[in-house]
Amino acid sequence: MLMFPLKQKKAQGRFAGFTLMEIVVSTTIFAFVSVAMMAMFNYTLKINRRSEALRQATQGMRNFVEYLVKEIRNGEIDYGIVNGNTIASGVWPANYCGFGVTPPITSQQCTANPSDGTCFSSLYPARSNKLAFINNDGERKCIFYGGNGSPTTPQNDGVFSAAGGTMVQELASSLGSRQVLNPPNFTVDSLMFIVRPTCDPMAKCIDYNNSYPKTQPSLVMMIRFTTLLPTGEKVTINYQTGVSINKYNYPNQN
Repeated sequence: MLMFPLKQKKAQGRFAGFTLMEIVVSTTIFAFVSVAMMAMFNYTLKINRRSEALRQATQGMRNFVEYLVKEIRNGEIDYGIVNGNTIASGVWPANYCGFGVTPPITSQQCTANPSDGTCFSSLYPARSNKLAFINNDGERKCIFYGGNGSPTTPQNDGVFSAAGGTMVQELASSLGSRQVLNPPNFTVDSLMFIVRPTCDPMAKCIDYNNSYPKTQPSLVMMIRFTTLLPTGEKVTINYQTGVSINKYNYPNQN
């Protein structure tokens, strides 16, 4: 009779399980670990998506800038002059690239030697939001900072930035069509061109002491992009580059 309770107790020990408290604690720990792992996974996934979006945005910006650099470097700055002394009037519509209905640059007789031909004043200001150039195919093109309300309308002279972003437009004189250069997910919050010399190096310029500038044309572009990432974030990218014109056919005038 003494062995029966022992057998009953041994049977109870063999079939004993987790208590309710142990199940609650283990479930709670598992839930915390699962939530932490899911949060870390989502965070890692967000970082990867952001990095990929930034890479694509940077590549899009590079493609945009490289197009401009290639077109300008292989061509030449358009000063509105043909053969150093002929005004190419009527090339551009009014307000584009500084070329209006009237001749794009003011011609004046050289005061130093009036019989030596015509002197020209500068076409480009110290800073500009427009740029005219002739590409390698001889086509005249104009790049301008599009207006915020009407992207096909250029910003006023001297306006280099706009809240909310604008578009960079390209106008080809032969086609008369406008083309948006920046990608659709890009806005250009600031655009500035610095052209040197400010007047054609093959013509005498009144702003260079009635003489030839004697300077190989070059260009500095300063652009500020804003791109909207798929994550909903806005990222600003500042870019500046210099371009020297490859056509070294400008004479070194004495």
